[in-house]
Amino acid sequence: LSQSLLVLASPFLTRLYTPEDFGVFGVYISIFSVLAVGASLSYQQAIPLPQADDDAANLLALSLAMTLVTSLLAGLGVALWSEQIVRWASAPGLEPYLRLLPLSVLGAGAFQALNYWMARKQRFGVLSYTKSLRTLGQVGAQVALGIFRLDAIGLVVGHVASQFLGMFTLWRRSYLPRRALDWRRWHTLAKTHKKFPLFTVWTSLINVIGLYAPSVLFARYFTLDTAGFFSQTMRVLGLPAGLIGQAVAQVFYPKAARHEGQASMTRKLVEQVATSLLVVSFIVFSVVAPLGSDLFAWAFGQDWGIAGRYSQYLAPWFMISFVSSPLSSFALVKGRQRGNLIYGCFLTVSRLGAIWLGNWYNSADFSVLSFSVVNVLFYLAYVAWILRLAGSSLIGWLGSIKEFVLLSIPLLAGLFGLKSLLPPLISVLVSGVSVGSFGLWFWLRGRGSFARE
Repeated sequence: LSQSLLVLASPFLTRLYTPEDFGVFGVYISIFSVLAVGASLSYQQAIPLPQADDDAANLLALSLAMTLVTSLLAGLGVALWSEQIVRWASAPGLEPYLRLLPLSVLGAGAFQALNYWMARKQRFGVLSYTKSLRTLGQVGAQVALGIFRLDAIGLVVGHVASQFLGMFTLWRRSYLPRRALDWRRWHTLAKTHKKFPLFTVWTSLINVIGLYAPSVLFARYFTLDTAGFFSQTMRVLGLPAGLIGQAVAQVFYPKAARHEGQASMTRKLVEQVATSLLVVSFIVFSVVAPLGSDLFAWAFGQDWGIAGRYSQYLAPWFMISFVSSPLSSFALVKGRQRGNLIYGCFLTVSRLGAIWLGNWYNSADFSVLSFSVVNVLFYLAYVAWILRLAGSSLIGWLGSIKEFVLLSIPLLAGLFGLKSLLPPLISVLVSGVSVGSFGLWFWLRGRGSFARE
């Protein structure tokens, strides 16, 4: 429901706000994401791991304290360097909105920490309700303010409001054992889980820079409109990951932690999750790859056709990312934070290099295409690494689903052929029915048992 609200709101938002507004908002989100990812020094990711709830509760309190400190530092940074940030990003309309950054960081960091606490307690119904309410507040505010033509401020204010709405809703339902809280234990817990601030926070920071810095670079190298097209494409293609990928990740992480040490069960769990995600990912993104331009123009208006073309370039990466992202927490279960950090460094440098290469050729399209190719290669390697950690292998896993792999190739080729034979709307309908039927067939053959569970 949460993600469907975003899908339903997108056609309205793209008609209420201009690509330039989305460009400013994209730059804001990029800066916010870099700050928010390290708000609690990644201690919130350790909350599902302790055996005792008292230790987990104190980790939550430690995460909230770190988030407060980070938001205060963000406010100081905005006060000192807002002009320099705006000048570097080539986004003169951004400066008034930077003052809202500390509030965004505070709300998001607290929400993340409470989110992990709720996942530990397996209160997924509360998480579902909260995320739906949070999204409803965001899109409601953005649409309402967009009607009054308030430019990018409507997008930013809606985003900030949603962070606090989610934070307060989770806090009221957290049932935190306050008597167990003891700030004197924080030092011991921080030392026990030191790999998270030493490695995980830097890994997350580097990954976020690699994911969101392109929006800033597109504004700097090309135009704010181009940045808006790119950020909207990323936002829309990221919706399926939010709809299913995040939900799977929230259940997978604590379950994988419980089964640590049980080799056969762990391998089976990782392979089943990967298979189920691959089937869903193919159903979604195999339609976007040949028909992205038509889909975006139809859904968001003719002005967004360029974003649709970008979606075609990025679809292969999102297909693989949909599989790898929920599985990434398995590296934390295995204590491989250092490996995650090394991987993130190489990935981010390669991503930024791809964008720079497009600037060297003076082509935004080439930047997006290069960005996608780099991500496809790195994410395939990451999936292979996760499978190896689970006692499996990429070749072995693909061999176990060889029917799906072999039949998906001619099906995808046929979808590209349909584009030149049928009108756009008919092509979309036929493609959707074809890949949906294919996925259902594979599901009924018993390969999707984990997803059914």
